[in-house]
Amino acid sequence: NLRHWSNHLVGYIHADEMPDNLMFPLGHPVRGKTYRRHPFKTRWNSYFPVTDYFSLLYEERERALLALVGDLGATKITMTAIPSTSEIDCQAAMAAQLRQKVFSYPKSNHPLTTSIDLQRHPWLAGESAWQEMVRERLERRALSAQFEFDSDVMGMLKAQLKMIGQLVPGLSSMQLPDNYEEQMRSQVLNTRQIKVEFCEMRPASALPQ
Repeated sequence: NLRHWSNHLVGYIHADEMPDNLMFPLGHPVRGKTYRRHPFKTRWNSYFPVTDYFSLLYEERERALLALVGDLGATKITMTAIPSTSEIDCQAAMAAQLRQKVFSYPKSNHPLTTSIDLQRHPWLAGESAWQEMVRERLERRALSAQFEFDSDVMGMLKAQLKMIGQLVPGLSSMQLPDNYEEQMRSQVLNTRQIKVEFCEMRPASALPQ
């Protein structure tokens, strides 16, 4: 019986009583659907349907990464899906190549930024791999970078998988397979390998002060 859990964690509101400042994707809200707010405190008035929550955040985060590397002078970025350990074979490798995304940009003639505005790039605060890339690019003028990118926003998916594992044993009507966690991770945590190429940076003396 999940009624107590639902009443404790889910807020219910009548459509006529919905505040005007709430924001939803195009076509929403829909009566009877459940929504979840954006993880950033500055955007807690934005709500996504729970069925598409992580996919919509993934798309937003991907756009944020493209904007960030663009400000750092990227000339090419390649995103390649990495098959999970349970499906590493020739067919999976070919499928990963088909899901590959490649973006190429012309070299900019404008001086590159010497720092990153966190208000413009709020996702950077929670992404250690991105922070390392920014540091290497700005401090050592790196010409390339490579790191992994998955759909687990702020570790929320991993935390929820753990909660499921703790909740289900108490339900007599449901039993998970022994390898449920591996199955869930392979279906949801679609890790990608990111490769970025940057243009040459101008000497620091040539940058505006």
